[in-house]
Amino acid sequence: IIHSPRYHASPSSSSLSMFPSSDTASILLSSGSSSINSIISSSSAVVADGGSTDAVALKSIAEALGYLIGAASLLLYTPIAVRIIRTKSADGLAVSTWWLKLTSFTCTDVYNVKNGFPFAAFSETFVITLESAIVLGLILYHQKRINDSTLLACLAYLAITSWALFSPSHTFPYG
Repeated sequence: IIHSPRYHASPSSSSLSMFPSSDTASILLSSGSSSINSIISSSSAVVADGGSTDAVALKSIAEALGYLIGAASLLLYTPIAVRIIRTKSADGLAVSTWWLKLTSFTCTDVYNVKNGFPFAAFSETFVITLESAIVLGLILYHQKRINDSTLLACLAYLAITSWALFSPSHTFPYG
């Protein structure tokens, strides 16, 4: 018998799963944004040069797709937040995982804002950043981990994010 890793059941599951994990969905969504970002950027250059109405239509379609992907991103972590609220338990969810997710998505958002990309090009990471922050807050609350060190970490996150967003671009060594 040939075992395909694609349909191989994990030891903890009782059935085969052919649906992507949330991390896979995140990769798929973020790879879509790269394409949309390049379409929006290239069509903006054509429109700025007095390009054709086809370029304007292409930019409108790309922008609409960007917002559509952003709205679809609500399906990524909202079910986790709803489950935490419904069961009043965050068992099985690691705080460190959600801090890392929040940090990585925030870095992506800061990069996009600092480079002046249109919001439609990165709306999905903005939505996922907000969802990650909400899920992290719910986990901290339901696992009763809100204390002085957690509040200090939140303040450090906000301070570093604010500095990255509002500092002049020349302060970044490779920017």
